[in-house]
Amino acid sequence: MDFELYKRDARRPSLALKVAAIGLRRVLRPFLRHPEASFRALVVLDDWSAVDIYRQACNTLLEADNNYDPAGNRTVLVTKAFEINDQPSASMVAKLRPIRHAVIFCDKPEEISQHLRLVLDFDVSVPKPTAADFARAAERLSLPIKPGEAEQLAAFPLETVSLAARPGRPVARALKSLASMQDPDAEAKPQAQSKRGPNLETLAGYGEARDWGLQLAADILAYKQGKLEWADVDRGVLLHGPPGTGKTMFAQALANTVDIPLLLASAARWQSEGHLGDLLKAMRDVFDRANRLRPCIVFIDEFDSFGSRRFNVHSQHHDYKRHVINGLLECLDPSEGREGIIVIGATNDIDAIDPALLRPGRLEKTVAIELPDGDARIEILKHHLGDYETKTDFREYVFGSRGMTGADIAKVARDARRFARRRGSTVVLEEDILAAIPSRLPLTSDQRYRVAVHEAGHAIVGLTLDLGPLEMVAIASHLPREGEEVALGLTGFQPASAAFSTEADLTAKLTMCLAGLAAEKLVLGGHSVASGGGPGSDLVRATEIALMMERSFGFGTSLATEADNNTARQLHDETLDRAVEARLQASLNSALVILETGRSALDALALALTERLALTGEAVQEIISEASGKKAHEAKIGSGGGRS
Repeated sequence: MDFELYKRDARRPSLALKVAAIGLRRVLRPFLRHPEASFRALVVLDDWSAVDIYRQACNTLLEADNNYDPAGNRTVLVTKAFEINDQPSASMVAKLRPIRHAVIFCDKPEEISQHLRLVLDFDVSVPKPTAADFARAAERLSLPIKPGEAEQLAAFPLETVSLAARPGRPVARALKSLASMQDPDAEAKPQAQSKRGPNLETLAGYGEARDWGLQLAADILAYKQGKLEWADVDRGVLLHGPPGTGKTMFAQALANTVDIPLLLASAARWQSEGHLGDLLKAMRDVFDRANRLRPCIVFIDEFDSFGSRRFNVHSQHHDYKRHVINGLLECLDPSEGREGIIVIGATNDIDAIDPALLRPGRLEKTVAIELPDGDARIEILKHHLGDYETKTDFREYVFGSRGMTGADIAKVARDARRFARRRGSTVVLEEDILAAIPSRLPLTSDQRYRVAVHEAGHAIVGLTLDLGPLEMVAIASHLPREGEEVALGLTGFQPASAAFSTEADLTAKLTMCLAGLAAEKLVLGGHSVASGGGPGSDLVRATEIALMMERSFGFGTSLATEADNNTARQLHDETLDRAVEARLQASLNSALVILETGRSALDALALALTERLALTGEAVQEIISEASGKKAHEAKIGSGGGRS
């Protein structure tokens, strides 16, 4: 019995649909009474957010699914103005030729093209539903309703009422759900993110993306002022980088900077609407909404979810994916253009995206958002700490937060503020910040010394081979958190241009890469696994350099060159393998010779680094000079010099 009731409710029109039908019947009554008369009407809706409800009601009133001519053509058309407004006149005439009853919905009649105006018979307006409309609709549905309840329903957008007052649900219960909305008219407006968060000028850690955004912001402001044509404004960008690096925040900050609306979308949101047709409709609706709000930004998250038509072409789902991507291409690059609409996509996997989506006129630029560096992490933390005062030099925080994303740092700030509040203070101390960083196991004294020896080796060999100004040397005090790919040490030289590197230049880099391993062998009798491992490790970088010298740059025994630097594949070549190994061994031996000669400096620098964790380039130079001077003095005394 309960199932039968459910089926009956499912077949019953909703209250909102019945209200829309009442409004349409009122303005179309003469034609509904004489179905043999043909007409083409422009219907202007005061509540545009409910256009799909009115469209469904109109299809029912005109029996659109049951009206065909002898040739099988539909004779009823119910559509939105933007779907045909910009069509060429010949296409418009062809589309409307078999149509006897046409209803075209719009919200801004002044935007209707002259061609479309010529084919219309009349235009009418449908005002927002009144309390009387709700009362009449409830009566026709045999739905109990009180006069006061009808007035309350009329205060809300019809689209919102359609969600709360589903078939079979009592009006009182629907009103209880609606009562939680503080602003009944809020959803009458197109859904756009309200202005919140920072502007681009105050963002830290975005590098090239921030530079591009600031230039785009200037262009959009010039466009809004009529000083720049839209043809000179970038159409969009694809932001790619690790999760949590703030791609959504970037879009919000850009919108804030130029004071334009931001619409949020994703493949998952569109897919949640239902089957393929529903997904494509939801996709078009977002761009339709953007067209009304322009200039504006459409932000599409998880852009890789659309996939690529290049992959799995024999899959049973390939046609579905092709339709979705083609639909998105139509939205990104419509024949009429998309003036005033910037599209920003975000992805963690740029390789999974169909290349057609990244062509000029669509998402024509790709920008990487990397993990924030030390300075950026400090600025991000300060931003999230808000009005809280800080008492720290941030040194320990910089090392403890390596590998953190902006989202991770936001959580650190929340926790640090909470620790301060527990003390009844608005001052965040260094211990609050460090306590908020997820715990790591501290390095033992032996582990810390090994890392210090390793980094000291890099620094001394790099300075000896003149690889550029040394900026800093640092080691960690704790092991990385689980899942983090963070180095335990860092030796930073100011990079020089690699455009015209010679064989000697690359050999010096190769030697410096192996200097940490060499220092461990020299001081501790052998190296640890920390020298190898994943991408970016010393041994991997050294192997890549040696491989390119042999196979890509013509510095080996053969000038034959390969553009593909696939290390694993190329090292199956035994001749190449031996040549690469010879270069690696020669560079390792060179590093050992340099470090044996400067052993006193190596020992002194390793001890200082173990104690202080971080040293500037100037401090390193002073330690090396002092150790070298002391050794020279001892050698002089040992040889009898200096005695009277």
